[in-house]
Amino acid sequence: MAFQSATNFLRSRGQLVLIGVIQQEAPIIPLSFQLGELQLQGSAVYTDEFPLVINFLKEGVLPVKEMITSKIKLEDIVEQGFNRLLKPGHAEIKILVSPV
Repeated sequence: MAFQSATNFLRSRGQLVLIGVIQQEAPIIPLSFQLGELQLQGSAVYTDEFPLVINFLKEGVLPVKEMITSKIKLEDIVEQGFNRLLKPGHAEIKILVSPV
């Protein structure tokens, strides 16, 4: 869902970095990468991304509130968090977990 539409938000010569875990197949349309001269990069460890993301947050570039699709309590993290994310076709982007 989000992965498939991510290229629509990139500028010409933009870069899409995968930093989450995607367990389902996600089709890629090579032509969108070719025409936009886009790059796709995977990252297994968060290293150089933090300063850039923090700067984006500070400048209001990222629509953070729109990315939070659910709010749950810590005690519900397995059923309403992890289990929901493992179901094919879920619509979650970010689940905010409250410790209280």
